Amino acid sequence: MNLAEKLWAIEEIKKVKAKYYRLMDSKKFEEMDAIFTKEAILDVRQSTDITADLSTPMSESTPNYMIGRDAILHVMRTVGGVMLSMHHGHMPEIELESDTRATGIWAMEDLVEWPGGGGYAGMLHGFGWYYDTYLFEEGRWRIHHSQLRRIRVDTK
Repeated sequence: MNLAEKLWAIEEIKKVKAKYYRLMDSKKFEEMDAIFTKEAILDVRQSTDITADLSTPMSESTPNYMIGRDAILHVMRTVGGVMLSMHHGHMPEIELESDTRATGIWAMEDLVEWPGGGGYAGMLHGFGWYYDTYLFEEGRWRIHHSQLRRIRVDTK
């Protein structure tokens, strides 16, 4: 890649992550299939537990560890559909490993509220980082692996 191509790739990766946050918060889950690779993994085991052991990968999809784009979108529609949220990503550190693979670390802050009735009720205000891997496929950059690591969680 020449310099212009590298800069373009980094900007496209930033746009993919920004779109992830916006689509999540606006509940436009039908548009999210273009964000993830088919084999994507979304690991949010540390969503409310900053002491969660992240060293052992999980083997099946749960609400906090989703394997595959279909599983991610199913959980987002189910869980994300009932919560009110605002996600902010800041200060991306994006490294291009090749023409088709990149990594990124994003400082993040989110505010999530679950209404009462039938399930968890309360509010979470979190701070930490997303650690991502991106792949270039079918003419676009997509999230292939995303792991949330929080350093602080305030709840009500």
